[in-house]
Amino acid sequence: MCADNENKMKKTRELVNVQLLTYGCSAHYMNLAEKEVGTNVIIKHVIEVQKHFRNVHQARGWLEEKAGPVPQLPNDTRWNSHLACIKTFVSNYPKYVEICSEHEQDRSITKVLDNVLAF
Repeated sequence: MCADNENKMKKTRELVNVQLLTYGCSAHYMNLAEKEVGTNVIIKHVIEVQKHFRNVHQARGWLEEKAGPVPQLPNDTRWNSHLACIKTFVSNYPKYVEICSEHEQDRSITKVLDNVLAF
């Protein structure tokens, strides 16, 4: 993950120098470093929306009708799953908004999607 926040860049560099160069599996340590300096505030809202459109039968059906990709959720054992989660969210975002405007959805999901400042 790349961010302009100087403190995050310093922390990532520190973790990379200490953990990656000292120990073995660099992909695993990069995943751990991303979790340490990542923005949990944003991903929490993304996961909430992704879970809704993945796990609620009717919402998932509406998404399938619009030919949206299946929402991906992050997983600790899949190291690129955070990236897949964000990619499917960005791809499906217009479809999510359209579905919420056409059908009555869980108010919390509509509220997250309508709150542009959350992202």
